[in-house]
Amino acid sequence: MDWKETVPDQWGITDDGYVAQCLGRKAYTDRRGRTRELITFSFGRVWVPTSKQLLFKPFHEAGIYGGTSPRSWAEQEATKARTRRAVHVFVLMVTTTGTIDWGLLGRTYRPDQLTPEATVRRLFKQDRIQAMVHDELRRVLAGQGITEAEVIKMYRAAFGVAAQSQNASAMRAVARDLGQMLDMSPKQRPTPRQHPLGDFDWDGHFQKALEGMPDPGDAHLLS
Repeated sequence: MDWKETVPDQWGITDDGYVAQCLGRKAYTDRRGRTRELITFSFGRVWVPTSKQLLFKPFHEAGIYGGTSPRSWAEQEATKARTRRAVHVFVLMVTTTGTIDWGLLGRTYRPDQLTPEATVRRLFKQDRIQAMVHDELRRVLAGQGITEAEVIKMYRAAFGVAAQSQNASAMRAVARDLGQMLDMSPKQRPTPRQHPLGDFDWDGHFQKALEGMPDPGDAHLLS
């Protein structure tokens, strides 16, 4: 059965040939009176008729299950105007007062949340958002005539002064800061993404679920 036609507890075939169980369907109407249905499957959700395709592999390869996109929450937020606005305000705070007003930043980002400050703090912990902050900070500083090349010149001058005075600790501090700025510091090896269920036995689960079901041909079972 095509995935668009499934109802709860039925199994449908995705566009990349996998079989997934439909867990629910719910209709939503927006402010313009347009109605869409959100179909929840065993690995993700999809809007109809907005979405023309439902693919399992992108979700599985990203290790993300349960959402409407195989992209992470941070990746999705990075494309939104509210996030770009929050990043801009964050950088303005850094370059003007030198302190972060998380309450104000939270209200700038998500005033609709019960605890905007906690929400924005979570946002700025994400690697993707930190990269946006770095890019925005570089853009703002460049507008003030402060580029990475100029900063390196300053560090080199500071290192020269420390070397002339034979101040080893100051030399090490300058070298350490330069290494961090040039991304030369040791990094932890990233760990692979894990399925929310841990070491999930996909193949075994497929086999058990297939028992007693009609032969779906070349499709793969998801549940």
